[in-house]
Amino acid sequence: MNLILESSLLDDLFHIPAETIVEEFREKDDTFRAQSESKGKEVVIVLHDEDVHGSSSGAAKKQERNANERLRRMRLHASYLTLGTLLPDQSSSSKKKWCAPSIMDRVVTYIPKLLNEVEELTIRKKKLAEDIESEKSQRLERQDPQTRAISVLELGESGDEVVVQISMKKEKEDEFSNLLNVMEMQGSSILSASTSLVCRDQRVVCYNLHVKVLVCSYIYFSSLSF
Repeated sequence: MNLILESSLLDDLFHIPAETIVEEFREKDDTFRAQSESKGKEVVIVLHDEDVHGSSSGAAKKQERNANERLRRMRLHASYLTLGTLLPDQSSSSKKKWCAPSIMDRVVTYIPKLLNEVEELTIRKKKLAEDIESEKSQRLERQDPQTRAISVLELGESGDEVVVQISMKKEKEDEFSNLLNVMEMQGSSILSASTSLVCRDQRVVCYNLHVKVLVCSYIYFSSLSF
């Protein structure tokens, strides 16, 4: 049965005109080509749009980078010019003098000179301060009382008992004890003794002595050495 159907189909196929079969294949092929071409155009159009958008975005980024670079260079150039204004000898207006390499060369040369000048000025300042301090000390020494002020008050008619007051600048800590020793060695008897600080800044002290002596005279007390 199957063999009969297949043979009838083959007979029908062989009896179809060749032009009809070729025409049908051509129509199918044209339809396929048209569909392929339309799809290809769509793909090309889509890809072309993406390329346009991508190139536009890349150009914008490149312009932004270029603008940032120009701004950076302008700021750097302004910094060089500011540095150049701090250097001496700005009379020349040549462009070469105000270019970055020239400015840096002048800076490298100028800084060591400036450091030497600062060091010299520091030494001069220190010396002037020492001279001023020395002169001040000498002036204070000239103003300080260098001589002793001695007063003697006789008590009683015999004149062998006196009150001695000595004002002087204190130079040593043991001056008062040395004074008492010298007076006792001269034959004086110390009945009482006291000290008081008259001027703390000038270290002026006052010694008060109640003394009994064998020979009483102002010359004797003023000639005391201690």
